[in-house]
Amino acid sequence: MVQIPSIGLHTVMCVYMNKKNKYLLFILLMAVAMVATATLGPLFVPKDTNWNENQLQKLDHYQKFFSFVVTGDNRDSISTFNKLIDEINHENVLFVVDNGDLVSNGEQSQFTLFLEQIKRSNKPLLTTLGNHDLRDGNSLNYQQIFGHPYYSFIIGDSYFIMLNSGSGERLDTIQIEWLDNQLNKGLDYRYRFVFMHYPLFDPLGRPADEGHSLGDVQQAKMLNNLFDQYNITMLFCSHIHGYYNGTWGKTPYIITGGAGAPLENSDQEHNFYNYVKVNVTQKGVNYQMIRLS
Repeated sequence: MVQIPSIGLHTVMCVYMNKKNKYLLFILLMAVAMVATATLGPLFVPKDTNWNENQLQKLDHYQKFFSFVVTGDNRDSISTFNKLIDEINHENVLFVVDNGDLVSNGEQSQFTLFLEQIKRSNKPLLTTLGNHDLRDGNSLNYQQIFGHPYYSFIIGDSYFIMLNSGSGERLDTIQIEWLDNQLNKGLDYRYRFVFMHYPLFDPLGRPADEGHSLGDVQQAKMLNNLFDQYNITMLFCSHIHGYYNGTWGKTPYIITGGAGAPLENSDQEHNFYNYVKVNVTQKGVNYQMIRLS
């Protein structure tokens, strides 16, 4: 049921394999490998690949009424994140979304630790890409484990769109075109849920250049208008380590970034560890913010 953007094959190389160009090809491949290693680090082929797609295969996609959990920003956390998983394990939910910042800087060893941690979960767990999940601005390590950084899926009468806002600045043109297409498809469904790590705007009104919201303000406004146009049910964000909710234009949003990363300050009204339980019912959708005990 997962819908992943198609990526065309851009380069085709044909080589006539006589003895001479076998040797030349070997030298060429060695040079490419050395450049790739110097640029990206050692090649990493993890045991767990296409994680999100594999998790989606565990779900009953025909359920019309169900619950799920949204959380985010667990990076650098051991005890708090483990406790959060343990509490969610007692919830009657179909799946969990970790909305980015799974690790602190996208290192392979950190993703290995994260995979060990989420083995505690007795629910399928899906991810989106956060800014801390990049290594030197590159999402290669994330993609090798979890798959494509944006995707969509359907459960019952609900359409889910998972975005890649990990750069913190803007969504590229290809992703914007894909998003518009997905939102149009979502009109055939009763509910449309959108997930992105970065909030469109900072609920505390801080300027975008401080890094608490999408850096490209004009694109943030464009996305807001797009979400308004398609009347999405809820926009889920993280990145700010706490809990906020409200409306941007006509678009309702929830920011849940309390999965264990250091809290921003001592503001007890907003900054505490939390997750959100979403209940899709016959009468509509309701949201429960659950503060970690």
